[in-house]
Amino acid sequence: MVGLDADFLSLLLHPNPRAPYDPSTGKPVEHAKERVQHFIETLEKGRAKIIIPTPALSEVLALAMDRASEYLTELTTSYGFDIAAFDQVAAVEAAIATSDAKKRGGKKGGSDSSWAKIKFDRQIVAICKVRGVDTVYSNDEEVRKSAQRDGMIAKAVWDLPEPPPEQTDLFKGH
Repeated sequence: MVGLDADFLSLLLHPNPRAPYDPSTGKPVEHAKERVQHFIETLEKGRAKIIIPTPALSEVLALAMDRASEYLTELTTSYGFDIAAFDQVAAVEAAIATSDAKKRGGKKGGSDSSWAKIKFDRQIVAICKVRGVDTVYSNDEEVRKSAQRDGMIAKAVWDLPEPPPEQTDLFKGH
């Protein structure tokens, strides 16, 4: 089971998303959208569950309100996607993460990010953890580090293989 952060959802759903920068090259990831589409198609063929934490979904929808209904339809009618809420169990996990960060030196855990972003990221990771996700896909370094601290594998779009040349748009024509 995998969990997707907002940046992966944006690459999947947005018609012309901006490619993230690969930190090893300092350049935009080539074929970022196609990599994510191929990855999702591979997961669907393998009948894998794809968890979408509601905070990540909210972030994507807020940036594309004119297409929010379309995006929700695509996600809820495609096999394997499961939109997962920040519930009581996830709240406890997020609280544990904050407590652990305080033990390491402060509630922000050494991050330079805003407290609001840190809480948001912890909610995403907590949802993934309580839903049994083994790999979190995010281009956000702090989300990946948090997922790894919680025992999950973390990957970014630049970790995905390039798709075969005949790659098509996953949601085209829906």
